[in-house]
Amino acid sequence: MKKLFVLSLSLIIVFSTFNFGFICIANETVNDVNSNDNISKSVSYNLYTESIENHSFDNKSESFVVGYENYDTEMSSDFVKADDGVSIILNEEQKAVYNFTIINAGYYNVALNASAVEEGRNNIYYSALFDGECLFDELKLMKFSRRYKDAQEEKHFDKNGNQISPQIVQDLVFHKDYMKSAEGLYCEYFKFYFTEGKHTLTLLGESGVFAIKEICFEPYKEILSYKEYIDNNSAVSVYSGDTWQFEAEDMDWRSSVSILSQTDMQSPYTTPYSARKTLMNTTGGANWKYPWDTISWKVNAPSDGLYRISIRFRQNYLSGMKVYRSIAINGVIPFKEAASVGFGYNEDWQVSDFVDYYVRLNKGENSISMTVTLSNMSDTVRELQNILLDSNKVYREIVMLVGSSPDKNRDYNLDGELPNLKTDFLAIAKRIDAIIYQFEKEGGGEGQNISVLKDYSRQLKEVAKQTYTLTRNGRLGNINSSISAIGAFIGTIREQALEIDSFRFGGKNIEKQLTEASFFDSVKHKFQRFISSFTEDYSSSGENSKSALTVWLQGSGRDQMQILKNMIGDDFTANSGIKVNLRLVTSSLVHADFAGKGPDVALGNAVDAPINYALRGIAADLSCMDGFQDVIKRFSSDSMTSFKYKQKYYAIPETQNFDVMFCREDVLNELGLKVPDTWDELVTDTLPVIRQNNLEIGIGTLQSIQSMTGYNIFTTLLYQNGGTIYDKDLKSSALDSVVAFKAFKKALSYYSEYKFPQSYDVLNRFRSGEMPIVMSGFTFCNNLAVGAPEISGLWSMYNIPGTVNEDGTINRTQVFSSTASVILEKSEKKNEAWEFLKWWSSTKIQARYGLELEAVLGAAGRYSSANIEAVSLLPWSNKQLAVIESQRSCCVSLPQLPGSYFTSKAINNAFLSCVLNSDKLPREELLYWSEQIDLELERKRKEFEY
Repeated sequence: MKKLFVLSLSLIIVFSTFNFGFICIANETVNDVNSNDNISKSVSYNLYTESIENHSFDNKSESFVVGYENYDTEMSSDFVKADDGVSIILNEEQKAVYNFTIINAGYYNVALNASAVEEGRNNIYYSALFDGECLFDELKLMKFSRRYKDAQEEKHFDKNGNQISPQIVQDLVFHKDYMKSAEGLYCEYFKFYFTEGKHTLTLLGESGVFAIKEICFEPYKEILSYKEYIDNNSAVSVYSGDTWQFEAEDMDWRSSVSILSQTDMQSPYTTPYSARKTLMNTTGGANWKYPWDTISWKVNAPSDGLYRISIRFRQNYLSGMKVYRSIAINGVIPFKEAASVGFGYNEDWQVSDFVDYYVRLNKGENSISMTVTLSNMSDTVRELQNILLDSNKVYREIVMLVGSSPDKNRDYNLDGELPNLKTDFLAIAKRIDAIIYQFEKEGGGEGQNISVLKDYSRQLKEVAKQTYTLTRNGRLGNINSSISAIGAFIGTIREQALEIDSFRFGGKNIEKQLTEASFFDSVKHKFQRFISSFTEDYSSSGENSKSALTVWLQGSGRDQMQILKNMIGDDFTANSGIKVNLRLVTSSLVHADFAGKGPDVALGNAVDAPINYALRGIAADLSCMDGFQDVIKRFSSDSMTSFKYKQKYYAIPETQNFDVMFCREDVLNELGLKVPDTWDELVTDTLPVIRQNNLEIGIGTLQSIQSMTGYNIFTTLLYQNGGTIYDKDLKSSALDSVVAFKAFKKALSYYSEYKFPQSYDVLNRFRSGEMPIVMSGFTFCNNLAVGAPEISGLWSMYNIPGTVNEDGTINRTQVFSSTASVILEKSEKKNEAWEFLKWWSSTKIQARYGLELEAVLGAAGRYSSANIEAVSLLPWSNKQLAVIESQRSCCVSLPQLPGSYFTSKAINNAFLSCVLNSDKLPREELLYWSEQIDLELERKRKEFEY
C-alpha cells in the first residue's frame, strides 16, 4: 500500500508539473504576442517641432522654388512629363526625387504647385521624405486638395420656377497647396528646419494622380497680431461708402465636391428669398465640415480701404460648442484673430463677431476664402484619438485574457496577469479629466457633449479601485460602450459644419444683416409656406404634360431625386428632347399598374421584382430593344441572370453589392498572423490564435442567411464547391445534392462548432480590434473612413476566403445583390423609355450620379453602380478598386423563378433550426425544406403556366 501511495503521489506531482508548465508556456505565448518591443517608435509632428525649437537661423532666408530642372531622373521611378513640358505626372506607387540647396539655414513651409488631372477622381494623397528620411509620422500621408467650380455661371430654373443646382466640375488649374496634416489635427502648415547645403525631397504617390509643376519653399513667419496689422495699414483710410452685400452661394471655387449651394426656406431674411420656390441661397451646411475644406469668393471692392465684413451664418450642428474657420484675404491670413474665427451654436441665424475687425481690400477684385479649422480643438482631438487608441489596446488586452463576456463567478487574477491595468486606467482617466477641464473652461462642457467623457472617467476610476470587479455587473461591456461613444464624440467635434447666407461690406457704420424674423414677418412667412404646401408638388420634378415620360424613383430620398432631376434637365432632355416627369414614390408598382396609374419607367426595384412583374404582364421585354446587347456589356457577365424569364430579359441592373474581407493588419501583426486566403486557412490557422486571445472573426450574421440574393456563408460555400440553388432545368431545388449537403453542414459547423458570432456590431467591434477580420459589403470602407478615422491606415480590404479547386486554383464565388430598372408593358412610350434607360445606365451618367450623390451625402453615401467602368471613376484608391474588380469577377446572380421568394425562407428555416436546436439532423432538415421548395415552385409554375 505504501508503494502504491508513493507511486500515485509521484504521478500526481508529474501531472501537475506538466499542467503548470503548459499554462506557463501558454501565458508566455500570449505575453510574447502582446509585446510591443518589435514595433518601431513613431515621431509625431509635435515631437519634431520640439526637437528643432532651439536651432539658430538666419532671418535673411528668402523664398525659392524647385522645378523640373531639379528633378532627379536617376533616383525617381518612371514618370510622365505633362503636356506643358515643365511638370510631371505622379501616380500611385511612384516616386519623384528633387534636389535643392538651402542658402540660409532656417524654418520653412513647403508647398506643392500642382494640379489634379482630369482622369483622377479619388482623393489625392502623397508622402514625403527629406534626405531619404521621414521626419515625422504625419508626412506619411498628406492630402493634395483638388478644386471644384460650377460648370456654368448663369443660374438655371425649371419650368416651375425652381432653381436647378449647377453641375460641379473640377477646376484643373495649378495652385499652391502646403504640406499639412491630412486630418487637420494640426492647424498650421508643417514647419521644417533645413541646414545650409544640398538636400533631397522625395515625393511618393499614395493615392490618385496629379501633376506637379514646382515645389515652393517659403520662410516660416509668425502671423501678425491685429494691432500690428492695423499699425502696418495706418496709412489706409476706413471705407466711408454705402454698405454692399455679396451672396455666399456665388462661390469662385471650393476644395471639395461635397460643398454645394443650399436652400433655406425657414427664414424670410435669407437672400434671395422665396416662400414657394426652391432657390439656392446659402452655401456650406453639413457638407462643409472637414478640416482644410475651403470656399473662396471673388469680391469687387469699390475702392482701396479698410472694411468691416458682416457674415450672416447658421451653426445649428454642434450643440453648446463653436466651430471655427480661418479667413484669408487675397490668399493671406491677415492677423492671428482671423486664423481662428469662432461661430457659436444657435438654432437661428446669427451675425459673426468677425464684423468687429477691419481688413484691407484693394480696389477691384479681391479673393476671400474661409477654411475649416479645428483651432484650439486640434490638440483636444489629437489627445482624444490617442486616448481612444490606448483604450482600445488596453481593452483588447483584457479581452485576450477574460473574453468579451467574462464569467462573473471566476477570479481571473487581473492584477497578476495585467499588473499595469490599474495604472493604465488611472492614467487614461487623468488625461480625460484634463480634456473635460478644457471644455468647461472654454464654455463647451454643457449637456451631453462631454457626458461620455465624464462617464468613462468615472468608470475607469471605480474599476481601478478594485480591478477584480471589472468582470462583474457588465462593467467590461460598459467600458467598451464608452470607448465606442468616445469614438463617435471625436467624429462629432471633428465635423465643423457651418452654413453661410451672405457677406456685407462696409465701414464704421456697417449695416448688419437681419437674423431673427420679427413677429409679423414670421407670421407672413409661415402663412405663405402653408399655402405653398397645397400648390407646390414637392414629390415630383420636371414636366407634368401628358407627352412627358413618367419615371418613378423608388427607395430613395429627395437628395437623390434632386440630383437625378438636374442631370435629366441639363443632359438627357437637353440632348434627346424627351421631357421627363420624375416622381419620388413609395407606393406599390403592381397596384398602380392595375389601376392604370403606373409610370413608364421604374428605378430602384429589388432584384426579385422584375420577374414578379413579368409574371403578371407588368414589365416589358427589353431584349427586343435596339442596342440591348451593347447595353448589357456595361455590366458583369452574370448580371442579367436574375432578370431572365422565358428566354427574355425584363430589367437592367442599377446597383450591385457584394462582400469583401476587411482586416485590421495592426492586430494581425501583433498576433503574428497572415491574412487567410481560404476558408480552411481561416479555420485551421487563423481562428485558433484569434480564439486563444479571446478575439473573434465576423463571417456574417445569422440574419444574412435570410437573403439568397447577397452574401451569406451557405450560398458562398455552395457555389465555391460547384453547387447551385436550383437544378439545370430550373424546375426544382438542387439542395438535395451531396454538394449542397456538404456546404450546408460546413456552414452550420462555423456557427455551431466553431462558434462564430451569430450577431454583432461590425463597426464598433472592428474599430476596437475585438474582431480583426470581418466580411462585409465593400462600401463598408466608406463607413470606416467616416465613423472610425482613428484607425485609418491600420486596415485593408481583401477578397473573401475561397475554396481550393482540384487544379489548385482558389474559387471565391459569391452571390451578389442588385437593384434594377424596368419599363412597364402598358407604357405607350417604350422607345423613349428605352432611350432613358440607355442614358441612365451609361458610364458617364452613372459616374456623374455617383460623384454628385457622394458630394451631398459624403463618403458614406458612395454609390455602388452596376456599371463596371463607372465604379472605376468613383473615388476609390487603386488598391481598393483592384479588390473590388477582382471580387466582382467572381460573383454570380441567382435565377428568379415563380415561387423563388420561398427559397430564402426555406433555407433560413432549415439553417436556424439546426443552429438553435442541436437535436435537429442537418440532412433531414435540408431534405425536408428542399421538398417544400419544390412544392412551392411547382405550385407557382402551374399558376403562371411556366
